[in-house]
Amino acid sequence: MRHGAAFLGIFGFVGVSLPFWPTLLASRGLSASTIGILLAVGPWLRFAVNPRIGVLADTRWGGRNVFVAFASLLFAGSLLLLGSSATVWLLIASAVVMAVGFSPLASLADASALVHARDGYARTRLWGSVAFIACSLGLGRWLETHGVESVSTSIAIAAGVVVLTGALLPNARAARSVPSHSSPAASALVNHSAPVVPAPLPPLLGVCLLAGLLNSSHAILYGFGTLHWRSLGVSNGHVGVLWTIGVLAEIAVFTLADRLNDRSAARWLLWTACLGGLVRWCLLAFTTVFAWQVVAQLLHGATFACAHLGILRRLSQIVPSEKMASAVTKVSGLGGGLAMGVGSLVAGVAFERYGGLSYVIAAGASLAACVVLWFFTRPTRDHGDVSGSNQLLT
Repeated sequence: MRHGAAFLGIFGFVGVSLPFWPTLLASRGLSASTIGILLAVGPWLRFAVNPRIGVLADTRWGGRNVFVAFASLLFAGSLLLLGSSATVWLLIASAVVMAVGFSPLASLADASALVHARDGYARTRLWGSVAFIACSLGLGRWLETHGVESVSTSIAIAAGVVVLTGALLPNARAARSVPSHSSPAASALVNHSAPVVPAPLPPLLGVCLLAGLLNSSHAILYGFGTLHWRSLGVSNGHVGVLWTIGVLAEIAVFTLADRLNDRSAARWLLWTACLGGLVRWCLLAFTTVFAWQVVAQLLHGATFACAHLGILRRLSQIVPSEKMASAVTKVSGLGGGLAMGVGSLVAGVAFERYGGLSYVIAAGASLAACVVLWFFTRPTRDHGDVSGSNQLLT
């Protein structure tokens, strides 16, 4: 339950900020390009900070201490946000501080849950999805009557909850005494009696490339999905419903994921994510009917949940548990951070010029992920060399 509580805090905050933070920025007069730059700050910081933070969590400070320190910084940034209505520079400063604070939190919780969670990673992580639904749907309804300025107060409250729930996490350094792959969560992710699925790319490099392409394909949705739907005449309440539908699909995947225990499951999860992305982003680019927006959101179970679980399953196959925080934060920094930072910048410029048609770029990222995955899973004569992983972790 400790990990479930941490995920509740993290994704409760995401449920408040992700759908409505761009709306607040737009209400303050910021252009789509400027919003894209601000949204790129978080991913770029993950690229710069997360790999180093993972090493600290594994070796010196422990995951809980690192988590609470950065969560407290997130809360401080949210307090700055409360007074940011007077000047755009204070708004930008609060955005940067919150981005620094939030950057390693999900990765640290993922790494700790992979090693320590007794109920399996997927079942533990779905509590974060439940929190996202409650917060995004609830805030969407609240904004119908209280206005967009109440977003800043909601963000501050959610950030405070992140600090409190993060204090419940165990110390990740305890994983150093656990034999590789022996945790309940890791055992639930893979069946180690099955043969290794070889890859021609260095394993961790392949994971980083896939994570980067699959994560960055969501940049337009995360940054401008709400603004796009509002431009189609969708109310704030129904925008909350659309975000909720996506996370319900995510929960369905997390609920069923622990039943997939063979090593090939990682490959099929990733193929589902890549092909699902091609369909989803084309629907969002070329359709305006609300029913098709619902269908596109149902595919979030493929583009996010299958991708997320596929990446973590692959990591559990190639990384020992005592280096899990380093590996997860490395993938988050190189894959999610660098690529999502570029994607957010591109998304801002593209959405300002092309509106919903900018989702074509997201479809291109999914197509590129298909190519990488095909090379990543082609069999070679090397049946178990994971030295590339160790090199990238040092």
